[in-house]
Amino acid sequence: MKIIINNVPFDYEMGLKVCIAGGIQIEGLDLNQEDTLTFKDIAMLQNIEQRRIAIFHFGTEKLLNEIEPVLVSKEILNKTTECIVDEVLTTINYQDTYELYKVSGKKLFGKNYGDIRDEYYVKCRDTSTDREYIIWVDISSVLRTNGKSEWSFRKGEEVVDAIECIAWTIKTDVPTEEIEYIVRQGDCVFVKTKKEDYEVVNTRHLSKEEYINLLKFES
Repeated sequence: MKIIINNVPFDYEMGLKVCIAGGIQIEGLDLNQEDTLTFKDIAMLQNIEQRRIAIFHFGTEKLLNEIEPVLVSKEILNKTTECIVDEVLTTINYQDTYELYKVSGKKLFGKNYGDIRDEYYVKCRDTSTDREYIIWVDISSVLRTNGKSEWSFRKGEEVVDAIECIAWTIKTDVPTEEIEYIVRQGDCVFVKTKKEDYEVVNTRHLSKEEYINLLKFES
């Protein structure tokens, strides 16, 4: 059984928790349960829209109080895109802000023992709807993608920034040298190649350099 919240389906138990957290009343649904939504529940969701809706009903203030995220990096990119305004193709200049946060692994997963590493998420806004998104990233993979040493990072000798992390969220099987430009529309990514016939590589993440230099349009 599924529960649909804001046109997005949730498994029954998770949907019930989101409804209780947000005070959503659904006819025929018993909300008199002590089924408390936690940020750990939200972190386990793989679907970005489910996470966004769950976080909205969970509440930003409660979120910050529960996991106490620490701002690691804040980056601003000046971008240009084209859209239709009053039936006219218009070029728009805007700024995109990305923030990278660190969360204590022990606080997130509720454990006080063992080798629990910190977790990281990047916060950004949808350029067309202004919705705020939180995307969890594998910091080890981000470092490898950008040619950095995880060992040096763990010792505090290497840094990672928000642009590297948002770039990591985009995947492609096209080699860098074969990419002419990249277009991103929501969760859909389109890669314009320099030629039709190219050697496909194993699916990989984009680097910061590719994100800055090759991403031409977003919506």
